[in-house]
Amino acid sequence: MTSKKLKKTFTAAFLSGSILLQNFPALAAASDTTDWLKESPFRQDITTEKSTQTESVPSETETVSPETLSTFQTEAETEIPEESKSSNNTASFLMADNSDTFSQILQEATLTPSYTFDSLNQDFSWKELKTELTRRINSYSSKWSVYLKDLTTGNVISINERAQESASLIKLYVMGAVMQEIQNGNLEMNDTTKHLLDEMITVSDNSATNELVRYLNKDHDHKKGMKKVNAFIKAQGFEYTHEYNGLEDTSLWYDTDTKNTTSAKDCGRLLERIYRGEFVSHLASRQMEELLLNQQVTYKIPSTIPSESRVANKTGETSDCENDAAIVYTPKGDYILCIMSCEVSSKNSAVDSLQEMSSLIYSYFMNRDTSKLSRQVEATAKETD
Repeated sequence: MTSKKLKKTFTAAFLSGSILLQNFPALAAASDTTDWLKESPFRQDITTEKSTQTESVPSETETVSPETLSTFQTEAETEIPEESKSSNNTASFLMADNSDTFSQILQEATLTPSYTFDSLNQDFSWKELKTELTRRINSYSSKWSVYLKDLTTGNVISINERAQESASLIKLYVMGAVMQEIQNGNLEMNDTTKHLLDEMITVSDNSATNELVRYLNKDHDHKKGMKKVNAFIKAQGFEYTHEYNGLEDTSLWYDTDTKNTTSAKDCGRLLERIYRGEFVSHLASRQMEELLLNQQVTYKIPSTIPSESRVANKTGETSDCENDAAIVYTPKGDYILCIMSCEVSSKNSAVDSLQEMSSLIYSYFMNRDTSKLSRQVEATAKETD
């Protein structure tokens, strides 16, 4: 591979060629519900860095067909470098009884995305971004889907929207159902509930998830609690999401022929509602956002995002799935990115591909002309006055 094909490696967090496991502190214990459901200080920091042009504009949804599209600009070589191995004790506290095996997660987190493409160093359009993402998705033999939403313009790219195995992405919906029950006064917010929510989201603990589902029913019955989760999912209008079984504990598998499902768009819609303070309630949204910002498993979408930006994300992985759903806060505009891959033959290659798409998308946002974007938003706002 020539040096012309390799302009530079990932900036900031990935210039060294290492994947960083961001180690956000866990939520501090609070004496009462009011303290715990406070406005996220992270959110306040982020909003001061965002563009002042925040008026919503009409969404231009660009749903991409799965047929192969031509590449844009110079087509890059796709040689994948050898994986590097390094020790990492960042998350030694993670519980070992999860199906999202953390020893495996930490091993995979040493993957080194050591190259980018020529296109990452240039200004390119939303349509060109759509074309390149579609080209990549169509080049993979496994099942991939992508949902991307620009939270400034409302533009959307949706590729292969469908139900896929959720893995731990289902925990986003369990979190919502728990917060709804707390909001309704049917579930008490206490130190145990706070701890279980923190464990479920920040370290993807399966036992904590199953226990929270039990809490949704007064009899502490998991199957009845799961019905509450699915009723919440339906009421919220998530089309492709359903919890059929508990996580990891085989005694909680009620339909062994069916896997829990969600879609990239369902996850994206959920995250946008959290971002806008509209999921369950404004205070609950801010609390859920803070949990996601405290995420410890950050070797997928966040691994290619430099420290000048923030990421609130939730991953999901099984033996043949690699998923991640994230809110990305950047100095040049925030966005939602959800990537799902299932039936993958190589988890390492799937993580590489996911990281590369995350880097490409981040480069689009950081390289775009925000002065033109500001004028576009201003013009749209005037038209709607």
